[in-house]
Amino acid sequence: MQNWIGIAVAGMVLLGSAVVAYLAYRRRSLTGLAALTACGLSFGLYVTGGLRLVVLLLTFFAGSTVLTHYRQKDKDPIESEIHEKKGPRDTFQVIANGGPALLMGVLTAMTGQAAFLVGSVAALAASNADTWASELGVLSRHQPVYILSRRPVARGLSGGVTRLGTLAALSGGVFIALVYGLLHWSDPASGLTLVSDMAVIALAGLVGSTVDSILGETLQARYASAHHGQLTEKSAEQGLANSLQHGLKWLNNDWVNLLSSTIAALAAAGLIALTAH
Repeated sequence: MQNWIGIAVAGMVLLGSAVVAYLAYRRRSLTGLAALTACGLSFGLYVTGGLRLVVLLLTFFAGSTVLTHYRQKDKDPIESEIHEKKGPRDTFQVIANGGPALLMGVLTAMTGQAAFLVGSVAALAASNADTWASELGVLSRHQPVYILSRRPVARGLSGGVTRLGTLAALSGGVFIALVYGLLHWSDPASGLTLVSDMAVIALAGLVGSTVDSILGETLQARYASAHHGQLTEKSAEQGLANSLQHGLKWLNNDWVNLLSSTIAALAAAGLIALTAH
C-alpha cells in the first residue's frame, strides 16, 4: 500500500512540476529546453530530498519570476547594454540556480546526513538572495560601487553593490529560511535545532550573494564594447567581438551563480556538521 502511495505522490510531483514548467514557458520566463530541465530538476529534488525541497524550489522560482517582471521597463535598457543574456532563462541558467541544491540533495540521499539537506536549502537561499539583490538593487537611486575596492561601477555590472541590493539579498535568504521553518515547524525534532538551521540558511543566502559579488568584481569576464567602448558582460554585440578587459573569458554570470551557490551550500553543510558534534 505504501509503495502505491509513494508512486502516486511521485506522479503528482512530476505532473505538477511539468505544469509549472509549461506555464513558465508560456509566460516566456523559460525557454522550452529550460522548462524541461526545470521539470527534471524539481523531480530530482523530490527523489533525493523530499517534497519540501520541491516546495522551496517553487518558492524560489515564483519569487524570482515576480521580481524579474517587476519594473521590467526600467531594467530592460540596463540589461540590453550590460547583460549577455536577456529574455527567457535558458537551460544553463536553470542549472546554475538549481543545480547546487540538487547536488546537495544527491549527497543527502547517498549519506543520510541532515547537514547536506540543510545545504540544499542553503543553495536555494543563495540563489534567491542573489536574484533579489540583482532584480531590486539595480533600481537603487544610489550609485553602485564594487564590493571590494568601493570604486563606482556602472549600474547592472556584476560586482557592484548598493544598500538596497544588500538589503534585498538579506531578505531573500531570510525568506527561504522562513519558508523552511514553516515546512518543518510540526516536526518532532523542531525547536532550537530548527531555529539554528534557519539561521544558517539565512546567513548562507547573504554569503552566496557576497561571494557572487566578489567573483563578479575579481574574476568574472568584462569586455569593452566594440560600439561605444563602455564595459559590458557581452562577449560580442551585433556581430562584432568585444575586447576582454578583465577576468577569465569562460567565467560568465551563469558560472558565477553556480559557483557562489555551491560555496554557500557547502559552507552551510559544513557549519551544520561541525555544530552537531
